[in-house]
Amino acid sequence: MVKSYLRNATCLFLLLFFILFTSCREDKMPDTPPPGNVNPATLEWYKQQSEMTDPGRYTYLYEALPDDIPRLTQVVQGLLLHVFHTERYGVNLSEQRKKEVRLREVEDILRRAVELADQPLVQHRDPEKRVISHCRDYAVLLCSFLRHKRIPARVRAGFATYFEELHQTHWICEYWSQEKKDWIIVDAQLDAVQAKFYEIDFDPLDVPAGKFLYAGREYKLTHSNNGDLFDVKRSLIQDLAALNKIEVEIWDVTDFMDVDIRQNPEASNLLQQIAEITISPRDSLPEIRHIYENRRELQIPLKRDN
Repeated sequence: MVKSYLRNATCLFLLLFFILFTSCREDKMPDTPPPGNVNPATLEWYKQQSEMTDPGRYTYLYEALPDDIPRLTQVVQGLLLHVFHTERYGVNLSEQRKKEVRLREVEDILRRAVELADQPLVQHRDPEKRVISHCRDYAVLLCSFLRHKRIPARVRAGFATYFEELHQTHWICEYWSQEKKDWIIVDAQLDAVQAKFYEIDFDPLDVPAGKFLYAGREYKLTHSNNGDLFDVKRSLIQDLAALNKIEVEIWDVTDFMDVDIRQNPEASNLLQQIAEITISPRDSLPEIRHIYENRRELQIPLKRDN
């Protein structure tokens, strides 16, 4: 009888221990769903054009666009020419043509493309007939193509680790892969010429984790190492704006970017919060939109000087 009592007591103890252990584990489990758990409303929102990505009166040019990512990216590369790489394509720029990098909206980029060569977007054009641009424009134009195809897409600001400068300010486009249930990074700037120049050893249509660092990730790394936060703060706020479908230019700034966060704990906490929500694995679009819409110091005035 004593043995039976001990067995029952032992079983009861083990049962209570298991319940307590399970409860503790559940409390410690992360409350963020995996990347694949994205609200359908978020995906629907990123399918829609923004003011910057809307092709406007040149929407008719999109009718002949291909449907797959590789060929859409090739169309982007055939329309744009990076201002810092023109000589590699045999193009000598005039001062007047350099001003094309100031074109902000996709509609204006397409207008200039038509002026240079009035032909279908998919038709080959020589490098001197391409619109002079920079990394942000490649990302924005691809994003415009993808949204036209009803593929969720967004532009991101951050830092590339694969250029001559190890952590160089850069912009990319990412799209939602229904198959992988995740956001896929595409660096549309890296055509065959630039991939060779930079000795790229990965697929630019699916940039691996760690090759491109979102601004929020770079901010956290730089902040923890007491590094220079000037460019990082700028990219972080620009990334927040881009996630709100306000795809600003690289020279668009706000006074808040100049705040010395080492002397301003409130500003430091705000930027830390932005870094967290912009790199969160969960669907944080509601927080992303709320913080940008309700903090005027984060809202970037757009310089329409083109």
